[in-house]
Amino acid sequence: MEWRDLSPDEEQTLAAVIALGAYRTFEGADPSGVHALTGQLIGLRATPGASAWQLALDPGETTPVDLPDGPLPGRYFDGDGLDHEIVVSVTDGRLSGLELVNHDGTTPTRWPTAETVRPWG
Repeated sequence: MEWRDLSPDEEQTLAAVIALGAYRTFEGADPSGVHALTGQLIGLRATPGASAWQLALDPGETTPVDLPDGPLPGRYFDGDGLDHEIVVSVTDGRLSGLELVNHDGTTPTRWPTAETVRPWG
C-alpha cells in the first residue's frame, strides 16, 4: 500500500464532517469522542480504496478515542440534496476511512467543501 498526504480538498471534507459531528448528539451519544478526532488530522495519510472517492486513512501513532468501530454517528451530505453522502469511519478509536458515496447514480466530480457539507436530520 502506498500512503500519501491528504489533498487539501480531502482534508477539508474530513475536517468539516468532524467539526459538525463534534457538536451534535446522536441517540444520546456524547460527541466528545468525535471532537477528539481533530487531533488525528495532523499527519494523517491516505491510500486509495476501491474507487477514487474511497480512501483508507492512517493517523499514525495517535491516541485512540472512545468511539465504536464503524462510521461516525449521523449522516453527512454534500449540499442540500441527499445525492452524495460523506462517510467517515473509525477503527480501534482511530480515523480509518473517508468515502463519498453517490445515491443518485452520478459520479462525484469533487470532494465537498466545508461550506457545502451538511448534516442530515
